[in-house]
Amino acid sequence: MITGVKSSSTTPTLSKGSVLLVATLAAFVTPFMGSSINIALPLIGQEFDMDAITLGWISTSYLLALSIFLVPFGRIADIYGRKRIFTWGIIVYTISSLLTGLATSTNLLIVFRILQGISGAMCFGTVVAILTSVFLPGERGRALGINVASVYSGLSLGPVLGGLIVEHLGWRSIFFINAAMGLVIIAITLAKLRGEWSEAKGEKFDYVGSIVYGVALAALMLGFSSLRGRCQFVVGNGWHCVADSLHLDGVTNEKSGAQCEHVPAQYRFHAF
Repeated sequence: MITGVKSSSTTPTLSKGSVLLVATLAAFVTPFMGSSINIALPLIGQEFDMDAITLGWISTSYLLALSIFLVPFGRIADIYGRKRIFTWGIIVYTISSLLTGLATSTNLLIVFRILQGISGAMCFGTVVAILTSVFLPGERGRALGINVASVYSGLSLGPVLGGLIVEHLGWRSIFFINAAMGLVIIAITLAKLRGEWSEAKGEKFDYVGSIVYGVALAALMLGFSSLRGRCQFVVGNGWHCVADSLHLDGVTNEKSGAQCEHVPAQYRFHAF
C-alpha cells in the first residue's frame, strides 16, 4: 500500500515498476519526437515545396505548443487527476502522430504538429508528478533519475535513430513509429495503472494567468520568427555600409553604395 499521498489519491497494491515503465517510455517519446524530426526537415521541405521559414515552423509549432500548454496541463492534472490527463494525453498524442504521418499538405502538417505538441504537454507535464505521488521520498531519487535519463536518451538518440529511419523508411515513418510507441504506452497504462492522484482537487484553475502566459510566449516566438529576415537585412547592409565608409578593399562590392543610400545620413560612417 502506498502512503504519503495527499487528498483523494487511491493507489491499491500498485506496481511501482509498471508506473516507472510507463513514465520512462512517455519521457522518452516526447523529446525523441522533438529531436528526430529535424533530420527529416529537408525531405519534408522538398515534398511540400516549403520555404525556409515555413519549414522551420514544422519544429517550432510542436515545441511552442508543448511549451504553452505544459504548465496549464500540469495544474489541470493536479485538480482533475494526473492519470486521467496523462491517459488522454497519450491517446491524443498517438492519434496526432498517425495523422501527421498521413498529412497531405503543409497546413495539415503544422496543425497536426500543434496537436501533437499539446498532447505531448499533457504527458510530459504529468509523468514526474505521478512518480512523486507513487514513490516514497526515499525512493524518488532513483525513479526521477531514471526518468531524467530517459528524457536525455530521447534527445540524444533522436538524430541518430531519426536519420536511420528517414534514410531507410522515409520521413513519415518517424511519426508512425511514435504512434506505435504510443499504443504500447496506452496498453500498459490501461492494464497496469490503477488509482488516481489529484492533490489539488476542488481548487480553482487560473484561466487568466494561463491565457496571458500562452499569448506572451506565442508572441515572443512569432516576433523572433518575423525578425529573422530583418536581422539578416540589417546586419548585412550595416556591414557593407561600414566597409564602404572605411574604404576597406576586398570587402565592399558594387551593391554596397546602393545599400548605404537607404541608411539615414546621421547613422552613416564617414572617413576622416
